[in-house]
Amino acid sequence: MKAKTIADIVTADIRTASIFKRHGIDFCCGGGKILSDVCKEKKIRVSKITNDIEKLNSTKNEKNNVRYISKSGFGAKCRNV
Repeated sequence: MKAKTIADIVTADIRTASIFKRHGIDFCCGGGKILSDVCKEKKIRVSKITNDIEKLNSTKNEKNNVRYISKSGFGAKCRNV
């Protein structure tokens, strides 16, 4: 991921824009820059950004992990089925 451009990362998942905004990283006009280069310029550890993005992804996966099962003819919401 550190070799991707900021624009590529935000295009793949718009929620990452909030991470870049929080760190003062331009994801619009400056979005053509490589993540590792921007982090070096801003003196931010790449791992800080990638960890924040991974947290977004794990939150997304948890939300997608909800299943509906039928129990006695009624729909019941159940996690991790």
